[in-house]
Amino acid sequence: MARNVRLEVWGIRDGGHQEIELLGGTDYRNASQLQPGESVHLGVVFSLASPQPEDLRYRVSWEDDQGEQEIEGQVPLD
Repeated sequence: MARNVRLEVWGIRDGGHQEIELLGGTDYRNASQLQPGESVHLGVVFSLASPQPEDLRYRVSWEDDQGEQEIEGQVPLD
């Protein structure tokens, strides 16, 4: 089981960090705990000012029996 799960997504544009615009509604980026098979996710809005999909990055952080964990990478386009 994972606890205190947090998903962050941002873009890289012109060499800098650019926040993305979230789609309104319920925010599913954070979860106090997740069982295997459960997930966190978010909806985003893209415009001409948005980072390109290939420029999106992510970070997922959580706690489990091994302590604090984190992974970071490029958002897959598949």
